[in-house]
Amino acid sequence: MKRRHLTGALVFLLCLSLISALSACSITDTGVPDEPTAPASDPTPALPEPSADALSALRAELEDSAALFAVAYLGFMDMEPQGYLNEWIAESNPALAEKYPFMAQIPDARAVGTVGEVYCIVPGSGEASVLVELLSFDGMDYVVNRELYQSESGEPILLTCNGGAFSPDTRVTITAGSDEVIWYPGFEGGLTVALPYDGDVCRANDLSLYENGHSDPYREFVQAGWLSPTKEGLKNTDWTADTYINGERAWLFLNLREDGTVCMEWAYQDQFASQAVYHGTWHIEENSSFLELDLTGPNGARISDEYTVLIDLSGENLILGTGLMGRELPCAPMSETILAWFSLSVG
Repeated sequence: MKRRHLTGALVFLLCLSLISALSACSITDTGVPDEPTAPASDPTPALPEPSADALSALRAELEDSAALFAVAYLGFMDMEPQGYLNEWIAESNPALAEKYPFMAQIPDARAVGTVGEVYCIVPGSGEASVLVELLSFDGMDYVVNRELYQSESGEPILLTCNGGAFSPDTRVTITAGSDEVIWYPGFEGGLTVALPYDGDVCRANDLSLYENGHSDPYREFVQAGWLSPTKEGLKNTDWTADTYINGERAWLFLNLREDGTVCMEWAYQDQFASQAVYHGTWHIEENSSFLELDLTGPNGARISDEYTVLIDLSGENLILGTGLMGRELPCAPMSETILAWFSLSVG
């Protein structure tokens, strides 16, 4: 209800005559509806002293570098965290949680995303702005789908992304004053976090502890529930990989037929004509993690090897890892261990 504005004289009289009863007084309802007020936002709880000290020390390090933020890869989350993300971080990353305890104390309000690679992002300034956007592919390029998170306070956040795609599905923008860095979370060569650069200058510090095993992409896939596919499951399936060939974005197609024949071809994404076609046979033993491919392409080019193969629980994503004989595919390898990430083609 609206507070009444009393004259100075009335206030004086009330103070003299009712001072002993002020605590028991109530204002009579005038029938005038209350003015709407904006909901109070819950203040961010103060960090415990060790966490605050660790955050301050990290930011002091960033001030002495060209980095606008720091990032740590924490692992792969294969289900919605439902409030236990901090507990999971403390258990799966004890060394990081000990060195940077604030990483395991970030509230749910600053935990963005649900399933995929988990990163802790720490802006170098408490006044930096953080914008997280979801990306989608429109058939020609990646475009912003919607905004996932925005903050002007520069607080550390937890980001879970890239749950079902090889290409980054999220864009992070860190702004401090007139300085801005755009980062696409993901791995470089499948082994280390891909960091943003301005020319030769790195704009982020990587805090990830790869010696804990996080550098093994197969380990993360297996922990996320990826399995060896079955022969029956692969029969009559068509797969497409978003990749690079000769330094240009390209599509790599893999068609596995029921009779054991296979066709692999590729085309540049800005063109429609197939650039090369390979024909041959495929085979996989039961309970095996190796897909045998024997292909012949243009001018008798041969691709014959047994490639590491894993498929996700949805059956819609498949990776081909390095072959036992080291034979590469037509596309540029994603890393030293992963050659291509395929998505199931429907229709």
